Amino acid sequence: MLESDTYSPAYGLEHDFDFAAENCQGDSSSRLYEDSDLSKQSGFQRNDIGRSESSESQSTAEILSVIEQGAASFRRFDRNQDGFLSYLEIDQAILDPTLTDSHLEFVLLLKSVDNKLQLVARESHIDGSEGISRADLSLLKTVIRTGPTKEVNTTAEQLVIDESQRCHKNVQTALTNITAELYDNQQTPLSSIRPEAIKQGMVGDCYFLSSVGSTAQFNPESILKMIEDNHNGTYTVTFPGAADRPITVAAPTRAEQAFFTKGSPDGFWPLVLEKAYGELVQKTTNRDYVLDADSLSLGGLPEKVLKLLTGSEVESYQTEITPRSEIESLLVEATRESRPLVAGTDKGPIVEQNGLVGQHAYAILAFDPRTKTVTLRNPYGKLDSTRNESGIEVKGHTFQMPLEEFCRCFCTLTIVQPADPARRRPARQQLG
Repeated sequence: MLESDTYSPAYGLEHDFDFAAENCQGDSSSRLYEDSDLSKQSGFQRNDIGRSESSESQSTAEILSVIEQGAASFRRFDRNQDGFLSYLEIDQAILDPTLTDSHLEFVLLLKSVDNKLQLVARESHIDGSEGISRADLSLLKTVIRTGPTKEVNTTAEQLVIDESQRCHKNVQTALTNITAELYDNQQTPLSSIRPEAIKQGMVGDCYFLSSVGSTAQFNPESILKMIEDNHNGTYTVTFPGAADRPITVAAPTRAEQAFFTKGSPDGFWPLVLEKAYGELVQKTTNRDYVLDADSLSLGGLPEKVLKLLTGSEVESYQTEITPRSEIESLLVEATRESRPLVAGTDKGPIVEQNGLVGQHAYAILAFDPRTKTVTLRNPYGKLDSTRNESGIEVKGHTFQMPLEEFCRCFCTLTIVQPADPARRRPARQQLG
């Protein structure tokens, strides 16, 4: 899908394990987050303020060079030598730790534009049904070099161009932060477990990463205990909410760090958790992805992830029907007791006018009862606030918001509940 981050209140994943997203049809308090397009993450938009024609021209030249270098190595990636690069072969290439930077971007570009390029190829009467052919690569270069034409599907072509530019920008940024370490500080790894280490990649799993971000803020020790370094290039993750199902994953490759949760100066521990959760989803849904984290792009529920990460009960509150005084009390108690919590936006002009991403999950990091201010973090990890084409300031990765404004912009508040059942607060239910 090619709209902004989609979020559906009436759609559930087909997971059959207790902590995963159940079908939430009719339950407006359980909203599933499914980032389907992450263009706002990179800050790239076709009409991006301040983006000069010269920089776009340079970017186009760099993308064309990447395609040409990749095409020259076509046989390397075409494992069965059938003349097409299939989904499977592209994903297998991403797991190759020996990729050069150019080849790394080439395979990630193909993964990003594949479906859109297939549509353009069909409109151009080039057979790309078995994967991406050399002819498709030539067409890709033509579309990127010349822009949309009247002879084919101009919408699909523009999507290919936009996706290529976005992938290029994301990869160039990611390459500067790729790391070979689980934690930056091996002597004191706890100092590396912090929300700032999380930078969402090109998979729509904001619901998972925001849950991890809040857990890193309030209980980093628990994350440290989840991950065991096997000292053989693999890591075993034991989620508290699935203690009987430990998951072992390989250390992420450079391409994985560029496509999924990005590597950071704090280490690649967030991607290890992401891979482990993706494999757990696959094992319990009978899905079969080469890349574990791909299974998370179908969407999910923060309450299920928080239950998995903490092993505790979790409740989701609708801000529309929950009194402000109760929301404030919930925030005060949860942050004071270091219980992770996540907030979710819906669609609507008030969300956009306040510089937020619609239908998106944010980690809550703090609440100041004196000023009634909520501190939140966007898992996209974009450092600075920017202005979009409408002149609205788009908030950076960490920001503060008055409680009243928070309640207007965020439709759900998901909180890990106290251990004492007597202190738990059930969510109010929408009547009718």
